[in-house]
Amino acid sequence: MFGRSTKVLFAVCALFYSSSEVNADQGPGFGFSVSQDGLNQAKNIITPYIFANLKDLVIPELDFDGGYLKNIDIKIPEPALTDVNINLVQANNGVELVCNNVIANMVSDFKYSYGILSVTGTATINIKKIGLDMELDVGT
Repeated sequence: MFGRSTKVLFAVCALFYSSSEVNADQGPGFGFSVSQDGLNQAKNIITPYIFANLKDLVIPELDFDGGYLKNIDIKIPEPALTDVNINLVQANNGVELVCNNVIANMVSDFKYSYGILSVTGTATINIKKIGLDMELDVGT
């Protein structure tokens, strides 16, 4: 029904409450506040947007002692909304994104050498449970 840009705009509107009140101590200006209720409403729109951008990560090469991983393709599907929380962190003037039960699948070509032994092949890694915790702080 609505495009992605419109949904993001709705999320931002749900997230922020604008105020153009004049504060006697600070003079005229513009301010906004974020409420936990706004975050809870915006979560339904923001979460698919975040994971749409994370769903397929490609890393060309990762070198380590004795070998490498090449053509790394990581897929991170969107978790259930019940496993995603967006919280206010008042002490740091920030917002925290916490995701539980996130899964990831990775496929990569590899090579590993130890002494005279050398192994090459394809690695398929399935991670069944990841916890993700990110925080964005805003300075004033």
